[in-house]
Amino acid sequence: MRKTHGIAAVMVVVAGVLGAVQPVSAAEPLDQVTVPLELAYFDEAVAAQNGFKIVTKSDGSQDSVPVTAEARNMIAKQARHTVIGPCGESSLTMSRVGGTRQVHFTTTFAVKAPTVYHNWNVDLTRQGKKWSHNLSGGPTRGTWGTSRITNTGNNQGVRGEVRAGSHALLVNGAVCYSGGPNSGT
Repeated sequence: MRKTHGIAAVMVVVAGVLGAVQPVSAAEPLDQVTVPLELAYFDEAVAAQNGFKIVTKSDGSQDSVPVTAEARNMIAKQARHTVIGPCGESSLTMSRVGGTRQVHFTTTFAVKAPTVYHNWNVDLTRQGKKWSHNLSGGPTRGTWGTSRITNTGNNQGVRGEVRAGSHALLVNGAVCYSGGPNSGT
C-alpha cells in the first residue's frame, strides 16, 4: 500500500488599489491511498470474444494471451502505462471542501488492458452515518477515475473506502478486484 499526504493549496487573490495580493483560503490536507488490484480469475468467454485465449502454465497458474492482431495491439498500447499489482492499481483520495460541510473524493484505477465494464462503489462514513456511491460503468481504455462532492454534515472525521467486491472485467478476460483503498479527512 502506498500512502501520500500533501497540501493542495487553493488561493483566491484580491488586488487592492496598490496592487496588494491577499490569500483568502486554503484547502485542507489531502489523503490518498493506492493499493494493487488483484487478479481473481479469467472469464474465458470474454477473453475469446476479444481475441484472447486463456492458457494454463506448467505451474498451474493461468494467463491470458492475445491471439489476434487487434488483441495484441490493445495490449501494446496499454503497456505504455505503469501499473502495480497483478492487474494494476486502484486509489482513493479525499479532502475537505473548505468552509463547508462537504468532502471531496476521487477514486481511480489503472489496469493492464482496456475494460469491458467495472462494478465500483465508494462508501463514506462519519459517526455511524453512511453515504454510498455506485460508480459502475464502462467500457474504459484501462485507466478510469471520477470525483464526487458529498455533504456529510461535517467535513471532519469522514472515512472513505472503495467497497469490497469492487472490480473491473478486462477485455482479456481478467477479473481484477480492488484491494479496498481507504482514506479520510
